[in-house]
Amino acid sequence: MDLTHEGHKVAVGLHPKYIKDYTPDHYEAFAHLLAIPEVVGLGEVGLDQTAYPLDLHLQFEVLSRALKHLQEHHVLIIHCREAKRDGQLYYALLDNLKSSVPSHQPIHLHCFCGDSPLYRPGLSSSPGLISGSRRWQPGSQRNYVTD
Repeated sequence: MDLTHEGHKVAVGLHPKYIKDYTPDHYEAFAHLLAIPEVVGLGEVGLDQTAYPLDLHLQFEVLSRALKHLQEHHVLIIHCREAKRDGQLYYALLDNLKSSVPSHQPIHLHCFCGDSPLYRPGLSSSPGLISGSRRWQPGSQRNYVTD
């Protein structure tokens, strides 16, 4: 099936929630797929404090490994899910991205669960940053704040 012929865009990622399951074959396939010119996105990649068992050190290692394959034409699709939602994980992720991703790189912060004051530092260091946000839904136990 030729997804690009059908109008679809393709992104390839290493989701942080599943890093314990990745094998050398996964990393090899990841690198191979990202070299295909029709692949327009790298992601989701990032950090997830809800992953069990939690290993943030390994998540940062996998993120760094993934970013080595980032190309200028890729949109970087970031996953950052905090357990406490206090911004510490997000700020750690921003620091990592500042040192490893060009400031002009298009970045999509997938499913952002913070507010504008939390988002602004990322926008100032990466003008290509956009976010998708989750809002509170009736019946939900979580309240995702956006503005």
